[in-house]
Amino acid sequence: MTYEVQLQALKKDADTWETTSSTLLTAENSAWGLTLGESELSWAAATVGLTDSYNSAQNKVAMLLADGSTQTGNISQTLLQVKHNYEVNEHSAEQQYRGAWEPVG
Repeated sequence: MTYEVQLQALKKDADTWETTSSTLLTAENSAWGLTLGESELSWAAATVGLTDSYNSAQNKVAMLLADGSTQTGNISQTLLQVKHNYEVNEHSAEQQYRGAWEPVG
């Protein structure tokens, strides 16, 4: 695999993780909107603890989606940073060794 192909692969992977992060964020926002109360469930829902259980489950799912979005976003940023570091190091090495292997004469 050539250097350029490796850089493209890092960018493609970073984009995939960023898309995943965005999708999870959208799902999180949707999860927060899925509220159910006594009027949607039944008059007995609050009495037996169903509304509390539902709210707890909704909160847990939304928080997990938020964390997933954050973590996959972090993976994307890390891959982009690795790509950037490779590019900077490559450029630095090119400058340092410019002309070292060129034919003389």
